Amino acid sequence: MERRVLIVESQQDFALSMASVLRHAGYQTAMAQSAAEAQRELEKRRPDLVVLRAELPDQNGFNVCAQIKRGQFGQNLRVLLLT
Repeated sequence: MERRVLIVESQQDFALSMASVLRHAGYQTAMAQSAAEAQRELEKRRPDLVVLRAELPDQNGFNVCAQIKRGQFGQNLRVLLLT
């Protein structure tokens, strides 16, 4: 079973670099550049891990993390918060 990672990063170059490293390590990746995109991806893909930027253009990443931790997108979803 392939592990899925959602990268939520507003800087496209950095997001692509992270995705490349993760794919090379055997992970399936999806990317979002805003909190709104991240929420759509979370509902659609149900990742195993979210790599989440704290500063997003439309919402604070800490708020997105709080939604995830409340179980809104599934239970026990791991989050790596980048500050």
